[in-house]
Amino acid sequence: MTHLVQVNPLLFEPGDRLSLNEFLERWEKMPELKFAELIDGTVHMPSPVSYEHGRRDSQLHLLLATYA
Repeated sequence: MTHLVQVNPLLFEPGDRLSLNEFLERWEKMPELKFAELIDGTVHMPSPVSYEHGRRDSQLHLLLATYA
């Protein structure tokens, strides 16, 4: 049986209720985390974008730039 262990667990997750000081303290301990916001005391984090989404997005930007 295989056990999955998270080596570097997130110190907060979307929906957590934190004070500004708690949020900033935990944020500094997570240098690999790129995007997170504290809005009215609630942590908001966007879901990760897939490779396919990024590829299609760049194609759309190229198409729009060519059109312009």
